[in-house]
Amino acid sequence: MLPRHQQFVDEYLADPDLNATRAYRKVYPTVGENASRRNASRLLSRADVQAAIAERRKARSLSTQITAERVLLEIARLALADHRKLYHPDGRLKAVHELDDDTAATIASSEVEEESSGTQTVVRIKKIKQWDKREALNMLGKHLGLFLERLKLEGEVKTTPPPQFNPALLADEQLRQLRGLLAAAVQPPAGPVAGAAPPAG
Repeated sequence: MLPRHQQFVDEYLADPDLNATRAYRKVYPTVGENASRRNASRLLSRADVQAAIAERRKARSLSTQITAERVLLEIARLALADHRKLYHPDGRLKAVHELDDDTAATIASSEVEEESSGTQTVVRIKKIKQWDKREALNMLGKHLGLFLERLKLEGEVKTTPPPQFNPALLADEQLRQLRGLLAAAVQPPAGPVAGAAPPAG
């Protein structure tokens, strides 16, 4: 791969919006906006550039442990959270270190209070706010394909009724042709009838 193409890959992955045009202009600052858009699209379609981007993303996922599976796990933790796991059997809120990993991941914020007794200070959780369970369920449901988007069409559909048939409006010649067509439709087809004796030869 050319050094500038590698630089384009670096700039593309560093861009927060993955804006290929912006990445291309950082590598080729003298190229105009429209030409940069076309050239960036062309670069992204190259097999070697796609392979380099995929390899860098894979390495990044391994180093940060941010993978599709990890993201899905975090969404599932929020969607399937059990509120009861925040409390002791006697109704007291658990301390942060007493929460299991799944329950701790659902906490958006917390308020604590301190109580001093002699030389000891006891920190208790006073209030806990969890992340939106409904939004997490919505995201998880969409991932699993549980929700079908339905398009609702509203409005009046107008149709033109077929013209009514009125024999009285037909001319004599048209009536004769119509009678001939009807007579031909009800007559049996020509040919020998099954079971009949063959004609004498």
